[in-house]
Amino acid sequence: MRDLLKKTVELLRSRGDENLHLVDGLNLADEDVRMSMPDDLHPDGNGYEKIGTRFAELAFGPKGLLIPGRFQSQVGKNGNSCNHNEKQDHEVAMPAVGVPCFCTLQ
Repeated sequence: MRDLLKKTVELLRSRGDENLHLVDGLNLADEDVRMSMPDDLHPDGNGYEKIGTRFAELAFGPKGLLIPGRFQSQVGKNGNSCNHNEKQDHEVAMPAVGVPCFCTLQ
């Protein structure tokens, strides 16, 4: 299935659809995220945060697929790519796990 999706996106892009992008989920959920899957299938709060941060970097980072240069992150105390010490332009909170997380979106 992954190969079929990849080939389809490549075909459509070769025909001029430059706004179509494929993000391979395996690049979002590496071994670090898999360690945050208590049932070996679904991420916990930290796992979802890591996946979301990686997607934001791919989509909005310096070489972002969607809006390059919009996302900037810093590594926090828990290893996640957020600044937990000060409020930035956009607050991303995780109230379900009791962790405020502040990231910069310009």
